[in-house]
Amino acid sequence: MVDVLLRAGAKVNAVAQDGLTPLHIASQQGHADSVTQLLQGKADPSIKDRLGRTALHWAASSKGEGRVVDLLLSAKANPNATDNEKKVALHLAAMEGKVDVVTSLMSHKAKGGAKDMDGSTPLHYAAAGGHANVVSALLRLLNNKGVDERNTWRKTPLHAAAEKGHDSVVVLLLEAGAKINNTDQGKDTPLHCAARGGHQEVVKRLVNWGHGGHMGRQKKANLQATNNVDKTPLQVAESGDMPQHEEIVTLLMRKMFLIK
Repeated sequence: MVDVLLRAGAKVNAVAQDGLTPLHIASQQGHADSVTQLLQGKADPSIKDRLGRTALHWAASSKGEGRVVDLLLSAKANPNATDNEKKVALHLAAMEGKVDVVTSLMSHKAKGGAKDMDGSTPLHYAAAGGHANVVSALLRLLNNKGVDERNTWRKTPLHAAAEKGHDSVVVLLLEAGAKINNTDQGKDTPLHCAARGGHQEVVKRLVNWGHGGHMGRQKKANLQATNNVDKTPLQVAESGDMPQHEEIVTLLMRKMFLIK
């Protein structure tokens, strides 16, 4: 259908009111054949819509297959083009947990440590989304660089994973050398974040990390760390109202030898 329209003289780079071109829409919907025909008809992959997004942004975040991303990259789409929020395609792929797209973008010189307007990197988004496979791929491709990168709120990817309760991601980040006692803007450590969220498995993981003589494991979680309202992780858990908070309180009190 696309080639019929192009042969009939349809404008390949026609822009709709929302700034979307046919290439944006085909990329958004994951239509590889349409994307191929549009690119052959000289569609421009660098055009941005009203959100500042290129076709590559949409392809990276869509439910479509990764093949569209590869087609756009082969057509010299810029992997480091930023939208109005300073997000690159890699941010969106990481957010959606699309490991194949992340790998393709990185192999085409996408900047793995790119920061959006909130100062967050793709690793922050992959960690917050619990996308362990993407976190693993980014850490491997970046040689663990950026594992302690901070966003505007001074949160590291470990904070992001801990506050959402993603245990498998917490393990990957700690194994990559993430500092267990980094503090954010509110002086919360990842343990504060996990305790507040009622994430028992993550709390357990953090308080037991570094025990058992594992070679190369860095400092243990500081159970006495106080945030900017002078609360320890235990006190943060005590003010929670879910059953998990009670279990976390018991766990932390045992660790601190306050109860048997």
